[in-house]
Amino acid sequence: MPSDAPGYIDSLYLNTDLSDPTREKITFIHFSDAHLDMYYEEGTYADCGSNYCCRSESAPGQDTVLAGKWGATSNSKNNCDIPMITLQNALQQIK
Repeated sequence: MPSDAPGYIDSLYLNTDLSDPTREKITFIHFSDAHLDMYYEEGTYADCGSNYCCRSESAPGQDTVLAGKWGATSNSKNNCDIPMITLQNALQQIK
């Protein structure tokens, strides 16, 4: 199979006429590892000192930084993944 040959992909680039305005162009996005928290809850403690914060069971930590609508602020020492609304909005923007 040609795609198994060393340098096959590189040779495709070398043989592509990038100046040809009629060549097929595609757009794609590689999206991975979103760190989505299905239990994220706005207004909960973002600095709870546990492995998972921004949840209803999160206790206050040293600071009282609260989880926001779109995620925890960067100035909190949190262990919060993003809420569903942030992922949905990102995918809508990508679309």
